[in-house]
Amino acid sequence: MDDADYAEKYAQAYGDDKPVRMLKQLVDARHVDGKSGWTLGTGAGGSPATLGASAGGFCFPTHWSEVNYSLTGLAGTGATDWFIGPEAGVRIQTPTRVAPFVGAGGFLGINRFYENADRDGIDNDDNGFVDEPGEQEKSYKTFAAVYPEAGIHAWLNGTTRLTASGRYYVTEEGRDDDFWYAGVSLSWVISNDHGSNDHGSDG
Repeated sequence: MDDADYAEKYAQAYGDDKPVRMLKQLVDARHVDGKSGWTLGTGAGGSPATLGASAGGFCFPTHWSEVNYSLTGLAGTGATDWFIGPEAGVRIQTPTRVAPFVGAGGFLGINRFYENADRDGIDNDDNGFVDEPGEQEKSYKTFAAVYPEAGIHAWLNGTTRLTASGRYYVTEEGRDDDFWYAGVSLSWVISNDHGSNDHGSDG
């Protein structure tokens, strides 16, 4: 009842249908329709070993669909490096308090690093010397991947959600560098685009 739409929907007193309505309230999570919020997540994968973290947001175009987006960092990816960049995905889920889902998304990261450049005939560090011992050059590398996803949401209350999911990142590096990734996240609903319940009353 800490969500305004949910509370309005079930505000009427119980009648003869109390057992049925209590059961319905126990599973109903359609109050998310049109709302949005923010989320924090972390995870890990294997072969190659990978750690990750993300911070971003999400919105519910309908009570059964979700669009999510974040700034994500991955370290130890198929390129054996760290990358940071935008990630976005879509999910289809049941409108229930414990909600299984499937989805898909993509990640595009960039990495800045230094590499030896003492034999290229260029003053890479602008110190007036060319190809001195230990001279380094600043370089950048991108990392792109897409993934299918499956998992489960659990609404802890009307505005807070815990999520566990598994993904398989298909990378541009080739099949040998594709990897599984398991993650958890905590999300909070912070806005309501509808302002009222659009699903009618339930007696």
